[in-house]
Amino acid sequence: MVASVHRAVVDLISRGDLDITISHVAHEAGVNPTSIYRRWGTRDQLVLDATAAHLRRNSPTPDTGSLRGDLVDWVVEIEHNLVTPEGRALLRTLATAEDHPGHARDVLHHFGDVTTVLDRAQQRGEVPPTPEQVLDRVLAPLTLRTLLGLAVPDGYGRHLVEELLASVPQQC
Repeated sequence: MVASVHRAVVDLISRGDLDITISHVAHEAGVNPTSIYRRWGTRDQLVLDATAAHLRRNSPTPDTGSLRGDLVDWVVEIEHNLVTPEGRALLRTLATAEDHPGHARDVLHHFGDVTTVLDRAQQRGEVPPTPEQVLDRVLAPLTLRTLLGLAVPDGYGRHLVEELLASVPQQC
């Protein structure tokens, strides 16, 4: 049931239905609306979960053996996903979702699980930025350009990662 509901959400949003309802999703997925309410509670929680699942499927967490390599691979995948019509539609829908406690943290976590990348780097002895720094310095510029309909220049994400890493003080 979960996969069919997630697919219905992504399909509806991709077709331009940015104001989807749980009833609409239930009909599209062939399930009872009460099943959706019982599992997700609200439309916004459903949209966040479906978007997160979509991002995890399409942006696996990289493991290149270095923080720089992981962040660059991660941001390149995000750039690729954001410029697709489906990616832009999902992002617009997420941007209009009602705020709830921890929303920014949830969105950051779901953008390819960057916290795993940062934790792995720290375990290797590297000094990673905080998740909030990644959000502010990498994700925010990418998502804002996408939401405003501005082009994302080739190599923009890589440039943002390089600037971020240059700003993180390294241990001596």
